[in-house]
Formats: sequence, C-alpha cells, structure tokens
Amino acid sequence: MKKSMGFYRSAIMLSLSIAVAGSSSADTLEPGLTVNAEGRVAHVGARTLPLSARLADLIIAAQPRPDAYLLGSTFTRKEALAPQRRLKAGLLYDLHGLESIGDPGVQQLAARLSEWIEERAVTGRVRHRTDARLMQVQPISNPLLQAADALHIPARPTTITVTGAVQQECVLAHVPLKHAREYAAECARHAAADKGNLFVIQADGAVQQLSVEAWNRSEPQAVSPGGTVFVPLTSKALTNIDANFNQEFAEFIATQFVNP
Repeated sequence: MKKSMGFYRSAIMLSLSIAVAGSSSADTLEPGLTVNAEGRVAHVGARTLPLSARLADLIIAAQPRPDAYLLGSTFTRKEALAPQRRLKAGLLYDLHGLESIGDPGVQQLAARLSEWIEERAVTGRVRHRTDARLMQVQPISNPLLQAADALHIPARPTTITVTGAVQQECVLAHVPLKHAREYAAECARHAAADKGNLFVIQADGAVQQLSVEAWNRSEPQAVSPGGTVFVPLTSKALTNIDANFNQEFAEFIATQFVNP
C-alpha cells in the first residue's frame, strides 16, 4: 500500500511539473500581429508575424515573384488614413470653390479634377524602401510592423499617366530615360495650365517639382514605369483657393496604388 501511494504521489508531481513547464513555455511565447500581402507574391493573404517584425520581414515572408515590381509596391497602414482623408477633403473643397467662380474653362477643369479625386480611395499608403536586404542593415528605413499593415506588389507597368491641367488625361507608353517634359508635351494642355512647372510622381511615391522654363529648366527627369506627370494649374487660376493646391494634389496622387 505504501509503495502504491508513493507511486501515485510521484505520478501527480510529474504531471504538475509538466503542466507548469508547459504553462511557462506558453507564457514566454511572443504574441504576434496580423499583416497582409497581396499581388505578385508567392504567399498571398494574411499572416501572423512576431511583434518585433519589421517591413523587411513581411517582404521576405511574402516572397515576391520574379515578375514583381518592387519599386511600385504599396505599403499601407491605418494611421496614415486620417491625414489622407483630410488631404482629400481639402482638395475637394478647393475644387468645388473653383467650380463656382471664375472662368468657365476653369470651372469645367475643376469639375473633372473633382470627379478624379472622388473616384480615388484613401489608401493609407506610406513611402518605404523596397530592398529587403538593404533594409535589414538600415533599421531607420525598416519600420516596425503594426497590426493590419499591408503590402501590395504589382506587376511592372508599361505606361505612365499625364494628368492635371490637360484637355484630357493621357496614358502613354513608358520609354526608358524619356524626360517628364517630353511626356507632358504629348498631352494637350488646358488654358489654365502652368507653363513653367511640372510635378513628377514616381512609382515609389516620391514627388518632384520641375521647372520647365527655358531660362530656369530643371535637369532632365525620367519617369518610372507606372509614374505620373501632373500638370499644375496656373497661379492665376488658384487666386481664391489654397496656394499649395498643386503640391497637395501631387501628394494625393502619390498615395494611390500603381496600376500595371
């Protein structure tokens, strides 16, 4: 009987030890966060990564396919939505102001640009580096992930877009090293167009303002596949609205997904 009691006591103690050890291991497991990858990647959909994971970890885990266009990838996060909603609302407010005053031609252009803005979603896109290995050795360029962050990697586009103060938006074939002003010259300008400046929105979301006047011309600037050339409105047309309208419009374009 004593031997039997001792056996049961040992078995109970062993079970308790295993339970405590298991509980301890579970407690030390790092909780995860859910992020998402879409587009030209081998592993599409939601995944759970450690709280310490960074953007490079998501890129590597998603495994971009050979035809992935990393330069045009879109990284989105929730905290970027609110300021982009304000940006969109401000642009629509200014455009509605232009629709109600001034030259009939400007009113028509403002109505078309209003429609363009209204059709675009607020994405939450934030600029990021695209070389995962380089990001790993440069933490400042490799942000910690947050819950609901998402990455979309498109295929390489074959076109660029010219929009803004033009008669009609133009989608043109991309030509390597072709200058932004050459693309703009192929798209008929509106009478309210600023003839001295252009904005280039590259596929990675970088926004560049260029002077195209002969006496103060910027260095030639190529446009990446999927990029946009924005023809700004002349300052005369913007007299009664925010003077930063053109810059803000270009910045809103930079928040959009790159279309192949």
